Amino acid sequence: MNYAYERVSTIKQDEKRQEMAFNNIKIDKRLIDKMSGKTKDRPNLNKLMAIVKPGDNVYIESISRLGRNVDDLRQLVEYFTEKKVIIHFIKEGFSTNGTTHKFLLTILGAVAEMEREMIVERVKEGIKKAQIYGTKSGREFGRPGLTLHKDFEKYYRQWQLKKITAIEFSKLLGIHRSSLYRHINFYRKNKLDLLQQPGKCLIKAKEINETKIKAIETKVYKDFDDDTVLWYMERLKVKLKEDISYSRLHKLFKAYGHEKIKWVYKNLDSLEVKGLDRYSNFLYHVRYSKKITQ
Repeated sequence: MNYAYERVSTIKQDEKRQEMAFNNIKIDKRLIDKMSGKTKDRPNLNKLMAIVKPGDNVYIESISRLGRNVDDLRQLVEYFTEKKVIIHFIKEGFSTNGTTHKFLLTILGAVAEMEREMIVERVKEGIKKAQIYGTKSGREFGRPGLTLHKDFEKYYRQWQLKKITAIEFSKLLGIHRSSLYRHINFYRKNKLDLLQQPGKCLIKAKEINETKIKAIETKVYKDFDDDTVLWYMERLKVKLKEDISYSRLHKLFKAYGHEKIKWVYKNLDSLEVKGLDRYSNFLYHVRYSKKITQ
């Protein structure tokens, strides 16, 4: 009687590849185990060992399907040989009907065992990486983090003052224009994130040039840049008791000028419109108030 023994490591794996190896062989009965080959204690293997009789043939796709441990392989082959059952290893092209199989079995079994150890090692490495990155693949999730050019801030300020165009800006950075605004947003967000970390802030008002601070606080300072906007943003957060976004405040500066923003900021406590909260009151006077004191 001809038996085919197949094994896959998990329930999800498909044994069809092994079935193809038996296409030209008349198989009377197939037995399949869906579990690791590190142990020889397998339900259908045990069943096969119990039902085979002298003269039967057992066909196996490869040595690794019978087992991945040299000692287990040797014991299994000896068991079947003592029962006068011949095992045929299709992939390796030899059987236990002769004397050379012991030598081949030892060599090829050792290779199968080494392969399993390498698989286990790779799996452990993958699990370790997955724990670090929190992803199934073990790769960092999403796009790789941005690294800004060392002179990004210098070129950024030139671009803000319209001394260079966006195309020239991107060429100086060595990036495509479509990536430029991603770098700009990253730069701005990084500044805002730092601003919101007490004790860790790198861009606080006190760290801005002292001359600029005096200009902001005491006189009309018509020009403005990121530091100016951030300085006001931090103080308006306290005064308005509500966050105002960088992008919105920057647009107000651009549309109405530093002089108007400075005047409304200084006189906000005396400027009230009935029915409006402090945030809406601030926006109203920036947009519609005509009176500006020097």
